[in-house]
Amino acid sequence: MDFALIFGPSGTGKSTLGKECERHGWLHLEADQFLATGQDGIDLLDLRAEWNAYWHRFDAVSLVDAVAARAKAAGRTGAVLTLPSLILPSPKHHDAAGALRLRFFILFGSAGQCLQAAIERPEFRAKGLGAGHWHRHNDGLFHSITDPFLCPFLLPAWDASGGRIPVLELARAIGCS
Repeated sequence: MDFALIFGPSGTGKSTLGKECERHGWLHLEADQFLATGQDGIDLLDLRAEWNAYWHRFDAVSLVDAVAARAKAAGRTGAVLTLPSLILPSPKHHDAAGALRLRFFILFGSAGQCLQAAIERPEFRAKGLGAGHWHRHNDGLFHSITDPFLCPFLLPAWDASGGRIPVLELARAIGCS
């Protein structure tokens, strides 16, 4: 089973890409959620123990097994986990993924493109979030994604002329269509 983790700044289209993969037979797990209770999407997906084993102890086996079981039970051929903008993988995360068919992709664009796309989303506005919130949760990513280790995982969400790359094209790039 193919399994992709999608990282990147808010507004790049991670959730939209996950939904497109779902249309093509993959299971989409949305971890980019936060509740007033302090729970996040990993808690809501009931994957906390598996995620912590991977993220903190660099052991991806239980996460891959749990997601593969869910995908199989749902009759899906692969899975995509879309993640909040606050995190990026390290070389140790990559090494832990090893031969497990767990792949990383980091959607990106310019800060201006990502900010504009985020604040135009109805759910962003409905929560009363604005540019200040976006900057607090995303500015650090733009420096981090210049790390040479991360370059092979970068997937542009906008083309050279500033237009959005079609989501179907992004889905093809990650192998879900």
